[in-house]
Amino acid sequence: MGVRGLGAEARRARIAERVQHAGSVFVDDICREFGVSEVTARTDLSALEQEGRLTRIRGGAVAPPSAAAISYPAERVAAHLDAKRAIGRAAANLVHDGDVVFLDTGTTTLCVAEELDDRSGIVLVTADLAIASYASLNLPHARTILLPGRLWPNRLYLTGPEIRERLANIYGDIAFLNANLVDAEGSCWTEFEPDARTKRLFMDHATKAILLADASKVVMRPNEQVSRMERYPALFARLDEFDAHICEREPWQEARPAAGSRRTVTMVAPS
Repeated sequence: MGVRGLGAEARRARIAERVQHAGSVFVDDICREFGVSEVTARTDLSALEQEGRLTRIRGGAVAPPSAAAISYPAERVAAHLDAKRAIGRAAANLVHDGDVVFLDTGTTTLCVAEELDDRSGIVLVTADLAIASYASLNLPHARTILLPGRLWPNRLYLTGPEIRERLANIYGDIAFLNANLVDAEGSCWTEFEPDARTKRLFMDHATKAILLADASKVVMRPNEQVSRMERYPALFARLDEFDAHICEREPWQEARPAAGSRRTVTMVAPS
């Protein structure tokens, strides 16, 4: 069977090999070599990008940036990936050369780090092992400070009083914070109290605090809020404590929470 008769899985494996060895591949080449339509070629590239095997560009794809030595599970990275990447790009636009940047733990803030390759002289402060690993391998013009602490079980971040001690003399220009849940009252929640304390420290030590929460994290229905709060019981902030909330779309389909009406701007990240 020639390459024109390959099934989707085998064809995508060949495409991934091409990118790995040649560094790039183009839609026209895929159509010509495998005898498929442009729609099928783009679908293949999108599927491979979701798997982290390439990075889409206009008209084709290139090899992804060097992988981090420590990384999140693929299924967690892939969840709402388009939204997280859009948020990451919008957040990175707020970072200037020379800034001191606090990056909270999580895959959305990892997407912010992935958009900072053209910034020079920045300092990244994080307790996230995956972000620190990525930065050390891919951001040569950045200085990375990995905060000390206890490695939380089954997580890739550090917590504990050591973080407060290390931050005693570190103040930044901007902090990017993730939330597992933003409820209808504008309260922002996370999994564990030690993580909540670190988030609070980042907010207190930065001139600006930016909330990164895609629309799936904003929950307005009371029944769903109760269910989510059982999983994310640690409150760390109110919406109006942030300078901005970046989301891939307008999350407040009905009334905006009173807690967010006074100060926080919602920035819709273009896809």
